[in-house]
Amino acid sequence: MSRSDQIVGLNARAGSYLGTNGATDIARHYRNDELISEHTILACELSDRYAITDMLGEEQIKWNKYLLKNGRWVYEYAQESPWASGPVHFLALKNEEGEVIKETLWTKEEMDLYI
Repeated sequence: MSRSDQIVGLNARAGSYLGTNGATDIARHYRNDELISEHTILACELSDRYAITDMLGEEQIKWNKYLLKNGRWVYEYAQESPWASGPVHFLALKNEEGEVIKETLWTKEEMDLYI
């Protein structure tokens, strides 16, 4: 097994939080100038705010920021990064003031299922 950064991402509670509070965009897929599909997606973009350096010290790993319906942003950050053949990044959310959104936190028991 090779050693590398592993990103578990957000938990289901964070997904529910964003599903309830997140703003949406329309993603359209075109082929040869013809609309193939259209989907509603969460309004998000990459952010440097809580970026980390990968385990090899070579690249920056950026996390998403999500636009909320109220016009404010929430940011992914690495809540915990325990080691298992490399860091395993469990993400949660913080608001614009840097306060943790507690309902998006992983529990130790949940993280233990992945390591």
